[in-house]
This record gives sequence, structure tokens and C-alpha cells, in this order.
Amino acid sequence: MKTSAVFVLFLVLATAGAGADERALVIDYEMNPPDFSNEVIRRVAATGMHVDFRQYYPVLTRADLARYHMLVLLSSAGGIGSSLQLPEVEIPAVVSYVARGGLLILGVPGDPEAFNQLRPYNRLLAALGSGIQVKPAIADDDSGRYLSAMYPQCYFRPASGTFAAQGVDQNLVLDRSTILEARPPALVLARTSPTAFAIVGLGRPRVPDMPGSGAFPVVAMAQYGKGYVLVTERFNLNIGGFNGRVGVQPTNVLDWAPSSDRFIQNILSEMASLARGKARWSGPAHIDAAFDEQAEHSLPAAPPAESGLISVPPGGAIERVPENRESYRAQYRATIRRDLYGQYLDHGLRAAWGDTNRDDDWLKRLAAGFKKAGLNYIWGVGWPDRFVSSKYSAEQRAALRHAWETFAKELDGSSVGWTIGYNYPGGAFDRDRYERCRGVDGRVLEILSPLDLRLWNEIVIPSLEEVARFSRAHPSVKGATIDFEMYGWEPIIFYPEAIGFEDAAFQAFLRSARGHLDGQVLEEAARLSYEQRYPWLRDRSLLETYYLLLEQESEKLGRLIRQRVRAINPNFLFGAYHAGLPYSWFYRGLIRGLSTPDMPMIWMSFQALSAADVDRFWLRGQHMLNASALMLGLYPIPQWKDAMMAGRRFHDGYWLNRYDWLVDDAKGNKSIEIPQGTQEEAWRALEQGSRLIDEYDRAQAKKESR
Repeated sequence: MKTSAVFVLFLVLATAGAGADERALVIDYEMNPPDFSNEVIRRVAATGMHVDFRQYYPVLTRADLARYHMLVLLSSAGGIGSSLQLPEVEIPAVVSYVARGGLLILGVPGDPEAFNQLRPYNRLLAALGSGIQVKPAIADDDSGRYLSAMYPQCYFRPASGTFAAQGVDQNLVLDRSTILEARPPALVLARTSPTAFAIVGLGRPRVPDMPGSGAFPVVAMAQYGKGYVLVTERFNLNIGGFNGRVGVQPTNVLDWAPSSDRFIQNILSEMASLARGKARWSGPAHIDAAFDEQAEHSLPAAPPAESGLISVPPGGAIERVPENRESYRAQYRATIRRDLYGQYLDHGLRAAWGDTNRDDDWLKRLAAGFKKAGLNYIWGVGWPDRFVSSKYSAEQRAALRHAWETFAKELDGSSVGWTIGYNYPGGAFDRDRYERCRGVDGRVLEILSPLDLRLWNEIVIPSLEEVARFSRAHPSVKGATIDFEMYGWEPIIFYPEAIGFEDAAFQAFLRSARGHLDGQVLEEAARLSYEQRYPWLRDRSLLETYYLLLEQESEKLGRLIRQRVRAINPNFLFGAYHAGLPYSWFYRGLIRGLSTPDMPMIWMSFQALSAADVDRFWLRGQHMLNASALMLGLYPIPQWKDAMMAGRRFHDGYWLNRYDWLVDDAKGNKSIEIPQGTQEEAWRALEQGSRLIDEYDRAQAKKESR
């Protein structure tokens, strides 16, 4: 069996330049949906290869090494994600694969919570004699910066004279880039500027024992035997595509995207040409390597039957991209109720986030400022869970109700709407009452199970119903915004795909699977311990079914919430926040359940390029609009108008993070939420931005009427 697999691999690789059926395999250890790799898949397919994406079996097999010319391995998010990683037992087989002529692409971690997973990647790179090691830090630079959705970001530089740099701007936009150490025989393909420094993670401190010494490598490649390995942070490979987290691309222009796309495509195309013998290696002399025919013994023979491949032909893509995006958007926007959403569709969401549990004078000054500045959508945190929790006294509830009444009365009759913010899962309850999530290894994660329905029925839904009852008396109160960032449960602030092995979720699966799966199979599943559940489902090709059924449970939950809340106020709007537009099974189902084509959800996020992402959600039956963030303390006040206009042009609007400082006395402090300047300057800047958007809207309306 082993010998025949080696022989098949030899034949496949030997005929690569002669029109053989070249194939690439993409494995994402985070088990993300293929959307997170949409541009990786398209770019690999553009090299002339068939591309297979395997979501729910993140394990290499002997059959994979025999079948595929290229392996793309994308790291997990570590402690805030699946925690799956390249198993060290697979390293000898992967080394042998590259030595025989395989192409290996390592998309390594870029989040500090995953840097403890660098060991297997570095062991593999050392075994390949690549001269490349991955450092536990990302690059930043005080010079050559641009404004992004949150923190200012630095440009990178393609290595001049290399195939990667052909047709690429010298100011190169990548994702947050993990720093590499690269020495011969590595070929560096992109670096930072010489003034760059290392930081722990996005918005985090500098790494003290890693001073800048020239320019840090961030993309590198090496030859080993007859094959090649490419290393860079995983989201660099998908630059310009979906990523579902804080965006770090420029906010107010899109002209960077073709160059970033060209850079990654140049590298992938060169790798394919090298494998076909149509290009010569231009890097340092490579290391000759002997094939280890015993290395494959560590791998399973093949994936389970029906393990679920998404296949893309050469030159193809995974997505149904509308031929005319503007026409497609016009079609789905035409289904939206104009009596509720008209000003957001015609003039963009002009939103802001902050507190509302303040005194009368503070709230009145804030409301007056919003009305004068031309804002139309306020996500004001109102702590509605305090009305349903026994932990708060009647006096505390009365004070909060007074703040609600004061702010709502100030806004009633104006064009400024208020959605009352609810911080999920809430803080006014006994944490030990509700079940925690469990990950793929069966261990407890310090976040609540999203399918523990007791939490929803005892805390979340009654809180939203409280807002709905209040909104009936105040036309300015449009609905509620659910903040899904799970404050106080750090470091995990969102639900990743690879969770749900606790009893609440597993029992939901067993209930919903009756009639779909064999009864004996379900009886066996019911006896599994926590740590047995993931591998049992994975090895029986049942993970896709598992998460599909959990997604349906989440959708049912969303529909139930919608039914109960809109029974009180049929015009109630559901809003939400997350740093990036979330796309794991829980959010996919919940968004589909809470939204309808005529009443989409309104999201606030730091998502980059969200217009295409919103289109993607609509194509999948998840109806939403999305506003892009403006961090008040990270944008110079004179540039606020540019960020506001970018929100209007490239998203469904903008939102300010956060508005408290516009009334509070900053006492000379500055932070990511407090800019350098006066409140008077800030309010004038917001008014100026609104006037510019008004002019833009009038010009667009005139253009469309012709």
C-alpha cells in the first residue's frame, strides 16, 4: 500500500509539466468555512490547478500526498479558536513530500493566542533546511503608515528584483504580518521597512527582546530537494478576501487591492511554474534531500469516505460573484422596508456607540450634538438585562429607566434613532448556572455554550422584550443592538467554528438528527465522552452534518427571538456588533433567524471591504447591512471626514467608537477612543463629514436620475 502510494506520487509529479491533472489541497486548521479562503482558492486555481478545500477533516493522509501537487496548510487561531495545529507526527511525511517535488504553503499564525503553536511549524521548517523560522510577534512601524479600520498600519515592501515584485507597488498592503527569521537558503519576498519594530499583537506592546535590526522578513520561500516551501501569515494569502476579524487594510481607498493580489499571485504562479519545469529557481542554492519512504507510516491511509470536498476547477472560484454588483445590491435593497430603513439606504448609517446610563445634562448635551452633527443611528448601551436580573434593586432600575426616558425624549421627533445596546451574554446572572463550551479536545472553554437555551430564555430574550415594550412609547427607539464581543470572558471574544462539544450542543444534535441518521449510530454517539465526540464525528464524516444541524438550531433560536420580540413591536430592528463580521455556525444560523429580506440586521464592525462581504451574506440567506468603524483616538480629527465618507462609499455607513468623550471631560488623557483636540473641533468635524456625505448623496441621486 505504502509503496504503491509512493509510486503514484512519483508518476503524478513526474508528469506535472505534461498536462497531468494537477491538484492542490487546502486545509484550514480552524475549520473555517471556505469563505475564509476564498481568495487563496481563486489564486491557486489561477495557476492552472484543480483546488480541493476540505473543511471538516484537517488531517493529512498518504492518499493526499500521492494525489496533490500543492498543500496549503492554514493555521488555527490557537487559544481563541480551534487549537488544532499541524501534528508533529506528520512532519517527516511532509518533509518527504516536499523533497520529492511537492509544493508546500504554510499560512502561519498572526494572533498572539496562537503563537504557542509555532513549535511544529518551526520544527518542520528546520527539517526542510529552509533557513526560515517563525517568530512570536508581528511587525509594526511608526513610518509609512495608513489609516485602517482600527489601528494605523504600515506598508510592506516587496523584495525588488524577485518574481514576487513584478508589477507590484513598493508600498505593499498585507494583513498583520508575523515576523520571520530568514537566512540562506531562504529567499525573502517581502520585508518591513528598516524602521519597523516587533509587537506582541495588534494594538499590543512592543516585544522588548526583539529590537529592529534592519527590515524584518514577512514572506519567504525556500527549495528543498525537488520541492518548495512558502511561509507567511495565513491571512496574507487571502488578502483582499473575507477574513471575519478586525480589518487592517486602508479604509478610504481601494487602489491598493490589485497590487496586493498581484504579489500573492506572482508567488503562487512561480511555484507552479517551478514544479512544471517552466521556471528556474532564483533563490540561494537548495539542499539535496533523500526521499524517506518510511515517513508515510505516521499518516492514515486516506480520508474517510464522503469527507466532504469543495472542488474548484482551474481558473475557477468558490463563489457565485454577481456579474454586476451594483445591480445585485440594488435588487436586494429594493426588498428592504423604506419606512424603517429609508434614511440608512439613501444616506448611509451615520452611527455612534457609547453609554447612556448618565445624568440628564450629559444625555441632553449628547442628543443635541447628535442632531446638529447629522447622525441618524445611535447604538447606546442601555443595560436592559438589569431589568430582568434579581441582582439589581428597584432604585437602580428606576435610575436606569429615568436615563432611558431622558435620552429617548430628547431624540423623539428627530432623525436620530436609538438602538439600545445589550452586552451578550449579560453580566447580571450567576455564571455557574449555565454550561460552558467545550472544544475539540473535550476541555472546558471559558465561554458559555451558545445553545444553553436557559440563558436565552431567562436573560437575553426578556431583556430584548423589555426594550421592545419601551420602544412602543418612543418612536426614536428603533430596536436593540446585541454586542457579541463577550466582555469579561477574554481571551475568547467570539464563537469559533470548532466548538460545540458540550452537552447542550451535543444533545441538540442528537435530538435534531433523529430520522436523519441511523438509530444505532445515534445510540453510539450518545455514549461518547466529551473528548471522544470530535474525533468520532470527524472520522465518520459526520462533522458537516453535525454543524449543519447545530446551525439550524441556532436559526430556530433566532426565529424564536424574532417572533417573541416582534409580537410586542412589529417594527423592532435587530442590530449587532462584532469586531469582524462573524461566520461560524452559531452566527450563520442566528443571523438567518433574526433577519428577513425586508428587515435585515444592522451590524457594526471593523470589517474591511465589507460591501463584498455583505453581498456574500445576502447570497446565503443572511440579510444585513454593515457600518465600518471610526476609532476617534486613532484618526486625526481633520481626517474624520475621510473615514466617514469611506464608510458611505465602501460600506453601508460608519460608526463612531466611542462617543462618550464628545461630552466627557478627558482631563488631558488620550487613548484609542480620545483624540488629540477639543470637543468643539470634534463636533465641527462630524458636521463637516455629514455635509460632505450629503453632497455625495445629492450627486449620486442626480447621476441615477439621468
